Amino acid sequence: MKFFAYILVIICSVCLSFDMIGQQIWPGDVDNNGRVSEVDFLYWGYAYGKTGPQRVEQGTDWKAYDPPAPWTEEFPNGLNLAWADANGNGLVDDDDEESCIDEYFGLEHGQPGSEGYQNAPPTSSAPRIILEPDIQAVEEGAEVNISLSIDDAGQPLDSFYGIALTLTYSTGLIEGNEGPDFELESGTWLDQDGDVAEELFVETGFNGKGALAITRTNQIGVAVGSGEIGVFQIVIEDIIVGLEIDTFFITVDSVRLVGPNLGTVPVIPDTTSFLIAKDLDLITRTIEGKKSDVSLKIWPNPARQKAVLNWDSKIESIYCSDAFGKHVQIPWVYGSDTSSATLDLNGVPSGVYWLTVKGQQNIINTTIIII
Repeated sequence: MKFFAYILVIICSVCLSFDMIGQQIWPGDVDNNGRVSEVDFLYWGYAYGKTGPQRVEQGTDWKAYDPPAPWTEEFPNGLNLAWADANGNGLVDDDDEESCIDEYFGLEHGQPGSEGYQNAPPTSSAPRIILEPDIQAVEEGAEVNISLSIDDAGQPLDSFYGIALTLTYSTGLIEGNEGPDFELESGTWLDQDGDVAEELFVETGFNGKGALAITRTNQIGVAVGSGEIGVFQIVIEDIIVGLEIDTFFITVDSVRLVGPNLGTVPVIPDTTSFLIAKDLDLITRTIEGKKSDVSLKIWPNPARQKAVLNWDSKIESIYCSDAFGKHVQIPWVYGSDTSSATLDLNGVPSGVYWLTVKGQQNIINTTIIII
C-alpha cells in the first residue's frame, strides 16, 4: 500500500509540473492574465503568508522567470500559488506587493485577459458601493473627504475578503493637478479580528483615472458591517477661469468584490460629486432654493451622453437650467412608460444643471451633472 501511495504522489507531482511547463512568472502578475493590476492585489491577499519552493532564479526585474517546483496549493482557478511569490524567495509577503505589484502596476505582457469585474444593475438588490462627501459645496482651497462604504442591506454578505475598483474623477481641480489620496480606516469591520486589511491605491493624475484594491490577508472572510472603510482625501486648488461654479465628481466604473475563495459577487457601482464656488454664498442660496426629491431617480449621474429619469408619477414636462438660472434645451423621450424618460445630453456643456420635473399633481427639483 505504501508503494502505491508513493507512486500516486509522484504522478500528482508530475501532473502539476506538466501544467506549469511553458508558463513563466512575470513579477506582479499574480493572476497570470498578462497585466499587473489592482486585481493582482486581491490574489496576493489570498496567498499572503503562504510558502513553497524557491525559484532557481530569484529577483524582481520586469521579465519572465521559469517557475519553481510546484507549490502544494493553488488558487481556486487552478493556477499554482507560486505565481504569488513575485520575487521567488519562497514566501508571499509584503515585499512581493511593494516591489512588484506596486512597482509594475499597469505593465502588460503577451495578450492580457479579463480582470473579472462584475457590475450589478443599479435597480437590483445587489450590494452597492457608497461614496459620500462630507460637504456638498466648498470654496477654492477647501479640503473634502469622500467616504467609501458598502451597503449590503438588499443582499447581506457574510464572507467578504477583498474588493477592487476602477475610478474616474475630475481633473484640473485638485491641488498639484494630481488625483485624490486614499486612506484605509483602522478598527472597522474589515479588520475586526486583527490588523489584517491592506490597501493599494494608484492614481494617474492627469487623465483622471485611478484604481483601488482592499484585501484581507488571513484567508478568513468577514461579514460586511456598517460605516466607512476608507476615505478619499481631496484638496481643491481652483476652478476654471471664467466660471463662478464648478463640479468635482468621482465615479466607480468597475467593481470586483470577492470572498475568501475569490468568488466574485456582483456589486452596484456609485458616483458622487460636490460643487466648488468662488463665492460660497451664491451656491448655498442656489441649492437651498431648489431642493431635490428622493422619489426621482437619475442614472447615471454624473452623465455623459444620456441619462434616464424614473419617477413614481407620470412625467408631463422637464425643464432644465444652468447654475445661474438660464434655460438649457435638453431633448427627452418617454421610456417604457410615462413615469420614465431618457435625456439626450449630446452637445450640452459639462457642468451642474437643475431639472424641474412636472407631474400630474406636483413639481420637484433635482440636479444633474454633465461631464
